[in-house]
Amino acid sequence: MNSPRVNNLRITIAAPCYNEEAAIEMFLNALTHVCLQLEARSYDVTILMIDDGSSDRTLEIVNKYAALDRRVRTASFSRNFGHQAAVAAAIDLAEADALIIMDSDMQHPPECILEMVSSWEAGYEIVSMVRKETAAQTFLKKITSRIFYRLFNVLCETKIMDGATEFFLLDAAPLQAARSLPEYHQFWRGIISWIGFRRIFIDYSASKRVAGRSKYSAHKMIHLAFDGLTSFSARPMKLVIGLGLLTITLSFLYLLYILFAALFLRSIVPGWSSLIVVVIFFGGIQMATIGIVGAYIGKIFEQVKQRPKYILTKAPNSRSAHQ
Repeated sequence: MNSPRVNNLRITIAAPCYNEEAAIEMFLNALTHVCLQLEARSYDVTILMIDDGSSDRTLEIVNKYAALDRRVRTASFSRNFGHQAAVAAAIDLAEADALIIMDSDMQHPPECILEMVSSWEAGYEIVSMVRKETAAQTFLKKITSRIFYRLFNVLCETKIMDGATEFFLLDAAPLQAARSLPEYHQFWRGIISWIGFRRIFIDYSASKRVAGRSKYSAHKMIHLAFDGLTSFSARPMKLVIGLGLLTITLSFLYLLYILFAALFLRSIVPGWSSLIVVVIFFGGIQMATIGIVGAYIGKIFEQVKQRPKYILTKAPNSRSAHQ
């Protein structure tokens, strides 16, 4: 392990925000209190707020704080590009010796930052916060979350910790590594595991949202999970091959049954029953296969277009949007 880090280093705390006007002031006030404690330890602290195309007063409130507090800087998107794109923007725009990513809805407790920085001072290059429980989390959300992590770790060579979120600290080296990745579909929980480096996990309990509601609908959660799986594993396409072989085997066994029933049981109505079953069965298999292969082709299509992951209408400095 490295020796403790020297002071007078720069720390950027970046927080994506989307329609959080009811909670954003409480978040910034709590974050300011943490910044004072870090500055007492001789760190130069910046708060970078990434507005993900909010349609309420979120950006207005953040800009007001930025006018009053030199620590606060803002960047805003031309529209809502999504949470993963906002994390990518924070990684692209941060100019710091350490970057901390967290949500702005107060479910990522700001006081955890002090423990994260202490681990970084001890020589860890990545500090990942692991959610062990969430206040008021529904049983369905808890079960589906566990299923996703189990499925991801079975299908993908890159493993992610159950409960890992976009609440982490990156030292300058992993920050540069994360910034260099050119992929369009970025699943940051997987990427942070994939890049390596010395890493420590710290448990935390997620608080109940202080206001508003989650911006991750069931549809967005499913989309994120599918993006994560297909970004880190080609096994779904390999499973299609196995599925095809299985259907061939089942069809052959079914054919043997039909021949046996026709010759010995005399209980088969000629033609229609076997035809309908086979058509429906193979039709479902073909649709599933085409869908899986098509999803991968779609990801290739979006990647080769080389469109930016986000478009900035306001940057914290003169740097342009990254691809």
